[in-house]
Amino acid sequence: MFTNHIAATQHRYWYALFPDDYTEKLYSQSWINKYRLDILDAVALFDAFLAQLMAFCKTCDRILILVSSMGQHANSKLKREAVAAANWYFRLDSPLAFVSMVLGRELKVWFEGGMIPQYTYSFANSLVADTASSKLRAWIAENDALFGAVDVNETKVTLSVRVQNRVESLRARCASCDRRIRICGTGN
Repeated sequence: MFTNHIAATQHRYWYALFPDDYTEKLYSQSWINKYRLDILDAVALFDAFLAQLMAFCKTCDRILILVSSMGQHANSKLKREAVAAANWYFRLDSPLAFVSMVLGRELKVWFEGGMIPQYTYSFANSLVADTASSKLRAWIAENDALFGAVDVNETKVTLSVRVQNRVESLRARCASCDRRIRICGTGN
């Protein structure tokens, strides 16, 4: 079993749970209230799953070994200006619909999952994955507001995409009909 959800919430919401760890007031009280319990909720989810694993090990006489690389703490270099500049984000609202549109519906594709800004897709074979990666690289090249990379590992393709400039939307050319369609949005 592997999980990164606790570390992910710690990276994002340490200030919400431990605002006294910082010398500057970085976030509003409404932001703190909204995210105050996210780290504790992530730990509770892990505790519940760990209890199931422990019960399984007990019933089949197995040993459970835990390995952790925990070491999170407050980022003392975080400043108010950085927080203010980062109140905007980008994500693909529908990663499977997006990739199907860019690649064309004739390519069979499965969405494996994502951790923004990365989205991983799988394909029937490595040849199809190579074709898909070429089309995704071309899409990145068409959008000046993007920094992106495409990595191929056998039948899996991981698209890493970051928006460099504030834009309301990005557009992709539909592979089967050649029209341009809005595929994503921005938010706070």
